[in-house]
This record gives sequence, structure tokens and C-alpha cells, in this order.
Amino acid sequence: MGVKTIPVILGIQKTRILLSVMNAMGIGIILVLCNGYLSIVETAIIAGIAIYVQSYIILFNGAELSRVLYDLIADGQYLLLGGVMYISTVCIA
Repeated sequence: MGVKTIPVILGIQKTRILLSVMNAMGIGIILVLCNGYLSIVETAIIAGIAIYVQSYIILFNGAELSRVLYDLIADGQYLLLGGVMYISTVCIA
């Protein structure tokens, strides 16, 4: 029978909508709760992460790219964010 995952139950299109709503709600909650505590740079980083995640949800459907490239794009965000954080600490120090 197999595992009933969210895409199997809802379908791909409804799963993408669900993920998009969850992404928007999560970022919205973070920004509302941190209103007044975050600098412009921190807010821009959070917005950049939201755009990255939303782009991944919308653009990648598993048919165009090899599995290795998907893994690199999905997990590579941490390499990118790590590099940005390293550069920002070097510039601040």
C-alpha cells in the first residue's frame, strides 16, 4: 500500500499551496513577534530566506534536475547562509 504522505493525500498542487501558506504564516509570525527588535539587515535576511524557500516550493517539481542538484540546492542554503554570516561577522569585527 505505501506511506500516505501529504503530497499523496492532498496532491502536488494543494501541497504546494499548503507549504506556501505555512511559509508565509511562519515568516509573518516571526516578523510580528520580533517587530522593533530586529535591525534592517536581520529583517532583510529573514525576507531573503522566505523568498528562497518560496522559490524552491514553486520552481522545483522533481522533473527538471538531477537528484544531486536538488540536494545541493535544498541543503546548500546552509552553506550560503553560513558564508553570509561569516562575512558579516568579519565586516563587523
